Amino acid sequence: MLWDLESNKGVGQIYDGDITNTPEWTLDGEFLLTAAPPRSTHGYQVLINSDDGLDYKGGSELFVMSASGELRRLTYLTIDHKFIQKLYTWSPDGRFVSDYVYDPLSLSPLELIVVDVASKAVTSYCASVKIPPDYKGLRFWPSKPVWSPDGRYLVVTQIDSEFRYEVFLVELETGRAWKVAEDVSAMGWMTVP
Repeated sequence: MLWDLESNKGVGQIYDGDITNTPEWTLDGEFLLTAAPPRSTHGYQVLINSDDGLDYKGGSELFVMSASGELRRLTYLTIDHKFIQKLYTWSPDGRFVSDYVYDPLSLSPLELIVVDVASKAVTSYCASVKIPPDYKGLRFWPSKPVWSPDGRYLVVTQIDSEFRYEVFLVELETGRAWKVAEDVSAMGWMTVP
C-alpha cells in the first residue's frame, strides 16, 4: 500500500507484493519499483495487478508505481515461464532497472537482465550461474546489482555451486563481464572525490 501522509489515505496498492525485497524508490522519489504477480487468487477472491488478458504461468513481474499511485507493468516474463524476480534496483538516472530472474521449478540460473523503463525492452546479460539444488538452504542471496554512477556498468555478485560468492564487472554497452573478486559480495560503488 502506498500511503499519502498528508491526506491520510492510500493512493495505490500492489497485491501480493514482494516480501523478500524492499520496494525501491527512484532517486527523485517519483517512482516505486517492486515485484508482484500480475494476478493471484486467495480463496474466492482474485487480486489483479495487471488485467491485460495475457497468459500467466506463475511467478512475478516488475511493476512501477508513481508517487500518485498509478501502477504500470514493466516486464512480461511470466507469459512463457514461471519466473521469479529478485534483487531489482534502479539505475542512477531512473531510466533502467537491473534484476535477477529465475524459474524456481527448473532451478534455472539466476539471469541478469536490464529493463529500459520507457520502452520496456529487456536485455539479458547471461551473467548467470546455476542455482544449487539445495538453494533454499542459502542463508543469504547475493546482493543487489550495483550501478556505476554513470550507469554504464554493473557490479554483480554471483553464487557458485559450492555457495561461494564471485563478483563480476559487467559493461552494459558490450555485454562483456570480468571477474573482479571472489569470496566477497559487492555492496556499493566508491568514487574518488
